Amino acid sequence: MRAQTSIGLILLALAACTPRTQDRPASPAQTSAAPPVAIRIVAFNDFHGNLPPPRQYITAQTPTGPVKVPAGGGAYFASAIAKLKAENPLNIVVSAGDMTGASPLMSSLFLDEPTIEAMNLIGVDLNAAGNHEFDRGQDELKRLQTGGCAKFAAREPCQLSPKFPGASFQYLAANSVRQDGSTLFPPYAIRTFGEGKGAIKVGFIGTTLKGTAEIVSAAGIAGIHFADEAKTANALIPELRAKGADVIVVLVHEGGRVTAPHGAPSCAGLEGDILPVLDALDPAVDIVISGHTHREYVCDFGTVNPAKPFLLTSAGQYGTLVTSIDIAVDPLTRKLVSKHAENVIVQGEAYDGGTGRVDLTNAAPVYPADPRIKALIDRYSAASATFTQRVVGHATGAILRASTPSGEQAAGNLIADAQLAALRGPGGAQLAFMNQGGVRADILTEPDGS
Repeated sequence: MRAQTSIGLILLALAACTPRTQDRPASPAQTSAAPPVAIRIVAFNDFHGNLPPPRQYITAQTPTGPVKVPAGGGAYFASAIAKLKAENPLNIVVSAGDMTGASPLMSSLFLDEPTIEAMNLIGVDLNAAGNHEFDRGQDELKRLQTGGCAKFAAREPCQLSPKFPGASFQYLAANSVRQDGSTLFPPYAIRTFGEGKGAIKVGFIGTTLKGTAEIVSAAGIAGIHFADEAKTANALIPELRAKGADVIVVLVHEGGRVTAPHGAPSCAGLEGDILPVLDALDPAVDIVISGHTHREYVCDFGTVNPAKPFLLTSAGQYGTLVTSIDIAVDPLTRKLVSKHAENVIVQGEAYDGGTGRVDLTNAAPVYPADPRIKALIDRYSAASATFTQRVVGHATGAILRASTPSGEQAAGNLIADAQLAALRGPGGAQLAFMNQGGVRADILTEPDGS
């Protein structure tokens, strides 16, 4: 039998020849040789072209009780992201879909080109295409990626940007599959953080809502089917590992909801269509950044399913929040040693809404307006004034989307009534419905009721 020291030398030699030690636990001697590589992932979802402040608030929990914090607005959103990036040079900015589509008038009038231009200035790196990004069809979505002024929608492109450059960030669409088996956009991206032998590779898989075909125009997605999100991601993991990915992040445009308040990293009451996706995902996935339901949460899914210890996040909607995700990776073992996330409120300016005024508060940081984004918003706002300032009717008061205990919405009822009035007639509609999630804003009145 060989001496113990000889066995140790052989094991050390074998370790030196092994390119990856993903499945081998680290010893204290190994981890002490080099500090963990700290990486920040800045994430958001369901921005929906909300460059002007959306007149929404986040309820912050304080020692004296809950406080309404006015949140959102592209110029403040940009400053919040810039601050988070400045705190760690090893960073990446990602979106889990619906960056555009179902947008306010200022962005939608110009085919969401203003939002793409703003995201370019902010420095977004990756965006998993969501269902609303297909609202105007796949050709128009590809134009948003590549730029140019080809016309694929009812409105004219390039009205203010004659040389619209397209997105400087990369769309991902792993499960948006053409008839020949190729994907509409790349299925994943790998980014390297750090330098030399200690550099860490993070793989990002982007998936679209599996049910997209049920909620967008069939003509716009002809020749595309949307595969199962979890099966698609699982099938890509071996390829990512073969290319050296140490950490796996899934950007999925599907989501859930929790009962935990803002600021509570909890899975309390977690429900929704994200659950079967999470249950089917390979445990090799480290982080799931989700969207679609417009809810905010930071959830250690391992408390729900110990076999699937994912960090699950969602940043609500409309740029009112941004998720700061900090991970640390051992450069020797290539293992994730810690992961932490929090949703940061994007507080920028007070507003008067249909339910009263919401003022700035010291319950959360106040971000200044990024001058580049503000100038862009001002430019497009002025160009859209002909439409936004047009009087189309009068009302005795604000028509709000706030729901009564029975689920009624004044704004939702108005929309349903308008649809019914427009489509009535011989052989026309007899009944109209409006889903609450599609009611995107309150209708506010001027003093004269216009």
